[in-house]
Amino acid sequence: MSPEEEAQVYDQLANITVQLSELRLPSIGPICQDRMENFHIGGFVDEDGKWNTSADFFTHKVDGILKLFNEWFTLNKFKLDRENENAEKMCTLFKEIASQLSDHGLCSFPLTHDDLGTHNAVFGDSSL
Repeated sequence: MSPEEEAQVYDQLANITVQLSELRLPSIGPICQDRMENFHIGGFVDEDGKWNTSADFFTHKVDGILKLFNEWFTLNKFKLDRENENAEKMCTLFKEIASQLSDHGLCSFPLTHDDLGTHNAVFGDSSL
């Protein structure tokens, strides 16, 4: 693929990302379709609910990280007490930061997906 063609692919991906980010939704969560084929924002497969603020969403995510860390920590203590203290402090900081996020008064969230990014861009190769 020539540099010009590669630049065009990245340009198209950027345009798609911008267009999707302009679609604003009232809460955070996956878009689901019910039996009547109506779309709504629902819970994740492995989680309940939807979130109305980014602070609520990230606090929920951090709670999950802390739960996993505490389960791991009870089985696998670090060799040095300082490392144990640092790990616990880091988890506490995540929690404090998540609770202080601001939604900038917008109360709307862009449409995004983890799979939409350059890590999933496939470029043609003449040797294939």
